[in-house]
Amino acid sequence: THLNPTNVCIYRCIFCAFRSDLKDPRGYLMSDEQILERGAEAVRNGCTEMHIVGGLHHQKPFEWYVNVVRVIHDTWPDLHIKAWTGVEINWFAHITKQPYEWILKELLAAGLGSMPGGGAEIFDESVRSQICEHKADTSKWFECHREAHKLGIRSNATMLYGHIEKPMHRIDHL
Repeated sequence: THLNPTNVCIYRCIFCAFRSDLKDPRGYLMSDEQILERGAEAVRNGCTEMHIVGGLHHQKPFEWYVNVVRVIHDTWPDLHIKAWTGVEINWFAHITKQPYEWILKELLAAGLGSMPGGGAEIFDESVRSQICEHKADTSKWFECHREAHKLGIRSNATMLYGHIEKPMHRIDHL
């Protein structure tokens, strides 16, 4: 099951219908109680994994994101937590001024099991710069995943296609 603990995001990717500004009435930020209710719902429904991604809330410290993982893991230690994309890890490194390795070790200690492949979009920088210009670039996305793999954290990579990319960009991405 998915958990999106906030939709408030500093980025303005042209394809995103999820994000919201801080003062937008659609914007939300889940409390620990709401996060735990989502976890309880997942467990009641027989889920074995929770996929956690969300907005990059510019007023929330790294500890808030760590707490999302910890609250779920402490309550349901058998529920696999697949959380925070390479873009999110890059944001955490930015706000903490810490390297990816430190960020990932903190998340592992909180209960992180693996990482989703979101934020990869299309790896070609000429396309990426048009659809998500301020997000972690391709090299940062790969660097984050390399660090995760060194720590034994499994991950994948998604591809966002059907927008302005051409077949050659899809092939390059694969």
